[in-house]
Amino acid sequence: KTHPQVDVTLRANSGGIIHQQILHGDLEIGVCSMAPSPSSMLYSEPYIPLKLVAFAAKNHPVAKKKELALSDLEHVPLIVRMDDDLQSTTHTVLNALRKQGYKLNIAMRCESPEAVQSAVTQNLGIGLLYYDAVKAAVERGSFKIIQIRGLEMEGRTYIVYHKEHPLSPHAEEFLKLLRDWRDQQNAKSVHSGARTKP
Repeated sequence: KTHPQVDVTLRANSGGIIHQQILHGDLEIGVCSMAPSPSSMLYSEPYIPLKLVAFAAKNHPVAKKKELALSDLEHVPLIVRMDDDLQSTTHTVLNALRKQGYKLNIAMRCESPEAVQSAVTQNLGIGLLYYDAVKAAVERGSFKIIQIRGLEMEGRTYIVYHKEHPLSPHAEEFLKLLRDWRDQQNAKSVHSGARTKP
């Protein structure tokens, strides 16, 4: 709104590919759920946390339960994003469960969040996505968030850009917008978690 003359190109892909696109000069700034290696030519700074959630169609049998135990995940078909990033939140959560000895029932791997939601809508299983991706559908009542007892599913995102290629003036302004948004979210989090003594 403040820069109507600027054409913004938004690309969604795995963190590894976004890193490569920034290295090759195809992108100026990325927001990824994985930080680049400290030895790479990319700089990263923490952005905002993202909560991964399990969700089901409102008429799925699991949607009637208040919560699931970790052992239930062996019997419920899971629908996840196809993810090659070893540091992604989804990969970290699934890998941690496997290390604890759980045999997960991965029914489908999808290339996009929209494909995951479509499969869940058709009652093919329970989806795993970041809450922001399903928030609107949850608020409409199409999906229900499924609580999983004992499972931590929060990851952090990172702002990524090239260490040696200077950002264009518009990219610098966009970076400032990202930082301002992060600071606003952090302030909200601190405020909502504050307690006052009686």
